[in-house]
Amino acid sequence: MIDIDSHEFLFFEVINDLKEYLEDLVVVGGWLAFLYSRFLWRKVSIEPITTVDIDLGLRGKTNKKYLSNIYQVLSKLDYEQHHINLGKIIPHCFL
Repeated sequence: MIDIDSHEFLFFEVINDLKEYLEDLVVVGGWLAFLYSRFLWRKVSIEPITTVDIDLGLRGKTNKKYLSNIYQVLSKLDYEQHHINLGKIIPHCFL
């Protein structure tokens, strides 16, 4: 069973760490359903999170110039990479 409160806290901590990029990011994946149920529909009893990774997408092309990219920001904040072997490709994610 996933501890929703601690994972929700960590989710918002990551979002806060990426605050400079928020206007260009969109939440996708399992967290989207949780956020809709908790904050849009106000149905606190619904806990649809099945994973704790945070999937973020880009809204689209932007003309905004950033001093650092997201990888650099998360690395500077001591997030670590975790490699997942999916067979054909080995993507990485920050923990």
